[in-house]
Amino acid sequence: LPLGAACVAMNDLSFPGFPTFPVIHRWHLNQFGSLLPKQFVNQGGDPFLYELYSRFEASAWEVSCRLENTIGGDGDARYQKYHINWRGHILNMHIRKLKNFIEIRKINGICLDVVVPSYRTNNNDYLRRIALLRASRNGVYVKFWFVVDNPCKKHVDEVKGLANELNAKQLEQSGNYFINVIHYGANRGASYARNTGYNYSTADWILFLDDDVIPEDNILDAYIGGIKRFP
Repeated sequence: LPLGAACVAMNDLSFPGFPTFPVIHRWHLNQFGSLLPKQFVNQGGDPFLYELYSRFEASAWEVSCRLENTIGGDGDARYQKYHINWRGHILNMHIRKLKNFIEIRKINGICLDVVVPSYRTNNNDYLRRIALLRASRNGVYVKFWFVVDNPCKKHVDEVKGLANELNAKQLEQSGNYFINVIHYGANRGASYARNTGYNYSTADWILFLDDDVIPEDNILDAYIGGIKRFP
């Protein structure tokens, strides 16, 4: 374990890409005094823990361990769900605490999300090229957010189909580089779509691309290099 502790997420077949039922070392409880901050009620704890440890290169998916959450999950539950916004202050406060606990000066994990508004139809070739972008170094956590800003059901289905195809292949080896598709059944413009992707993101850094660009294969490395030089 890189810190003497870590977060290991399972491969949930009912909720692909979600860090379900993470395994946490007892060291976490000894340091923080509880599993989660007091603000949590019954939602958001799993991704919070995964995001917390990813900043220290101590989060991982065990994709060979598969399970299926048949009660609760992303759908209806037998209890009322209480969501909180933990992505800002709560997460940053606990990142600082964890940094002090392990007595390190520099956080090496890079959490970089890619947000792409998508209005144009028949452009899956462009989206595929973006979704296949990879970083060459370890310790980089990337999620893609394709925000469909087009109410056309055919376009939504095409983008979802592409995401499902690529995610299925990626989850055979890693939970990293997962593609999320967001749509809200209307055309509200690129700025609204970018803000939507931003609000869903849990990363420290966000790369905004358009759905008609052809990025260089090393674009993630270029941005990560800039982040490392000018943190």
